[in-house]
Amino acid sequence: MSAILNGVVMSSATVVHTPPHRPHPHPVHEDHGESAGVPKFHKLTFPTYDGKEDPLGWLNRCEAFFRGQLTREANKVWLASFHMTGDAQQWYYIMERDTGRLSWDAFRLLCH
Repeated sequence: MSAILNGVVMSSATVVHTPPHRPHPHPVHEDHGESAGVPKFHKLTFPTYDGKEDPLGWLNRCEAFFRGQLTREANKVWLASFHMTGDAQQWYYIMERDTGRLSWDAFRLLCH
């Protein structure tokens, strides 16, 4: 007895093996702008900042993290402020209390 499977004539002695579905090893994401979630492509450690050194290096590392993780604009200040410690954390708490939530660009300027 034979059958046709995907255009191939198969006899009763033919064994068809279909491999299990395996997801692509790296997520494939279309660019949906700010409406997309925050995919985690790489395991990166977010840098902390304690206010004892020039913030420029820390801010640049933050931006590198944001690019690598496709962080949404609305999450940048919160994420950076969460990783502030010591004097920097106290400064941010007072600044946010007095001025409200800031954009990343405004936050970056105030850090200088």
